[in-house]
Parts: sequence; structure tokens; C-alpha cells
Amino acid sequence: MVFLVLLLCCALGLYFLWVHYHSIEFDHEGVNGHDPETEWAWFRYFLSQHGLALYDTPEFSKAPTAPDRCAMEPFHPQEDENFVFRVVPCIRRTAPDIWTHLAVDSMGREVMIKAVSVILHHQTAFIVQARWGNWSFFPDVPTVAFWAGIEMYQLLEGLSFMHEHGIAHGDIHPGNILCNSHDFRSSSTSCPVFENFKLSPMFRLAFIDFGASSHFIRPSESCHVPCLRNTGPPPEFRAPELDHGSSFNPFLADVFSLGCVFSRFNLPKVVPVGYQHLIDDMTNPDPDARPNAHTAFECLRALNDEQKCFWG
Repeated sequence: MVFLVLLLCCALGLYFLWVHYHSIEFDHEGVNGHDPETEWAWFRYFLSQHGLALYDTPEFSKAPTAPDRCAMEPFHPQEDENFVFRVVPCIRRTAPDIWTHLAVDSMGREVMIKAVSVILHHQTAFIVQARWGNWSFFPDVPTVAFWAGIEMYQLLEGLSFMHEHGIAHGDIHPGNILCNSHDFRSSSTSCPVFENFKLSPMFRLAFIDFGASSHFIRPSESCHVPCLRNTGPPPEFRAPELDHGSSFNPFLADVFSLGCVFSRFNLPKVVPVGYQHLIDDMTNPDPDARPNAHTAFECLRALNDEQKCFWG
């Protein structure tokens, strides 16, 4: 899992963070200014030369069937492995906009292509990202072992690693957390196959969308950024200091947001007292009273060590 969070932070310069990405430059002189469908029509042939077939094109219909096997290391799949685990082997339509488009790569694996305009050079850089699935819509009530031992562990480990390297996310909420699965069933329908996958070593969670992130060369508890009321998490995941005062510590605000995620989504039937205390500390309205991400992660590790004998 340490390898996971290491790779997450390697791609923070991107709007989404995937380690499976590459950048392709395209001279777009005369392309901008059209509607999205026309814009992507210009890109279609160029991208096909790089083994990428846009959704709803002739190249797409000829693409090979994606591998059935999920990658043991989802950020570095082998040629016979998919980026994600699939319950149903199908692709969901994603309408193109000016910046993104659904496609498949040369192995038939779903990717999202992000077009980033480089204005000074009159070019477009295409960032190809593995397409993962939503994390926040699991239909089944998780066990404490899964909730604390996998979900909380991976997310706090990742947040701690980012903060130690001077990066504050700035917009943590369930919509910015994905898992390496495409699960197209009804959210009220259980699937034993998917439940087994979630407990396997292949299951991964990842933060995405670093558009509101901050990077400090020398991170410390005194780091502050200006309060911008129209950016950051939704109200239910938003640290109170973002809307009061002129500046705030983005690292401690991240801790608050992740604590709110833990308290609201995919909860077990009964939350053991120690974990509830940790969540209460993370969501303390006073930022100076909150633990930093590293301290919260170490507390979680200690709780998990104590609780494992009760997990069964």
C-alpha cells in the first residue's frame, strides 16, 4: 500500500492522478472554438495513431475485448490485465466535453483522455488516464475489518504520505475518491463476486482531482493559504475555518474533510469506540485541536492492531 500512495503523489501535476498516463502533443491551430463533438473529431485520427480509439468511432468498434483479469498492481498492469475489476463486462457511455472523452487503448481497456491546452505553444497535450469506478456507492454494509482495515487505512496512509511531501489536497469528499472497479449494478443489489474482490489484495482506493491542491516546499503546521469561498469540498465535508477568517491550514482542513468522509460513508453497523474517538478528533471544529494526518494514521494503525482479534 505504501507503493500505492507513492505512485499517487507522482502524478499530482495532473488534474486527475493516475500513474498510467502519458502526454501526447497535438498542434491544434484552428481547432479551438468548435463544439465538443467537432473538437474531438479533429483529435480522432491523431489519437488513433497512438493506439487510442474514441468512443462511438469506427476504431472503437474494432478495438479488442479488454482482458478479464484485474491487475495485481493496478498502476502497472501487464498486457493481459485490466486496470479495473469488472462485475459486468460493458462500457458506460460518457459524453465528451471540451476537456475529456472516453476511449479504449490498444488492449481494449477503458481510459479517459483529458485534453489540456498549452496556449503559449498552440498545442494540446492529451493525458491518458485509467478509468476507475465510484467508491461511495457500495450497496453492502461493510465489516469493521473492511472499513477500518482497508478503506480507512488506504485513505489515511495516502493522505499522510501526501502531507509529508508538502501536498494538501484541498477538496476531499466521496466524489473525489475512486476504486479500481467498474460496478454497474443497481446500488441496492449485492454481488458476492464484487464483495470478494473488495477484500482481495488487488483492491485499491485513490484520491483524484487535485485542482484545489497546494504544494509547500517545506511543509509545517504554520502553512496557510487564503480562504476562497467558492473552492474546496461541499459543505458537509468542509472544515469550518474555510469560511471564517482570511487564511487556513490546508493540511488540517484535509484531515477534517477525510474525518467527515469516514463518519458518513460506508460505515459498519457498529463503530467501535476507539475509531469514533479518532473520527471525533479529526473533525474537531478547532483546527489546532486536530491531529495531523501522520498522527491520525499512526492512531489508526494502533487501533487496527488492537481490534484485529475481533475481526474474525
